[in-house]
Amino acid sequence: MNKHVYAIILAGGKGTRLWPISRKNTPKHVVHLPLHGERTMLQRTVERISKGFDREHVYISTTRSHVAGIRKQLPHIPQDQICTEHTPKGTGVAIGLTTRTILRRDPNAIIVSINSDAHVTKERQYIQSINRAARVVEAFPDQIVLVGVPPLYPDTGLGYIQIH
Repeated sequence: MNKHVYAIILAGGKGTRLWPISRKNTPKHVVHLPLHGERTMLQRTVERISKGFDREHVYISTTRSHVAGIRKQLPHIPQDQICTEHTPKGTGVAIGLTTRTILRRDPNAIIVSINSDAHVTKERQYIQSINRAARVVEAFPDQIVLVGVPPLYPDTGLGYIQIH
């Protein structure tokens, strides 16, 4: 992995799609769900990403109300790698604030945004895809690369991209 590649793990949502298991202060990415064993979705995501990123290049983007739970679950992540929105303003702002923090430390950073609640079964291929995308950004630094799965249907809750 390129020494300038960083991961932002988005962990600030409300988890409303899994209510009542998920609550305002314990959204789905920090609650223990029976389908994931003993680790939360967030812990599994950090574990997965750590296979392809240096630990000091993994950042968590969250909201103030989730910091204590995240610190408890991820004590190995330094406090200065947990970026907090005081008032949730959405995904774009969360990514922007954390990107600003990373770019202050490394102006040559290539940043990957990752959802904390993704279910990934092929971890090796997942990390390889991220590495390929980082190499493309390295070759074309003024471009953005989107890695995802083809949508099965349009969903305004998740967003989608239509190619023309």
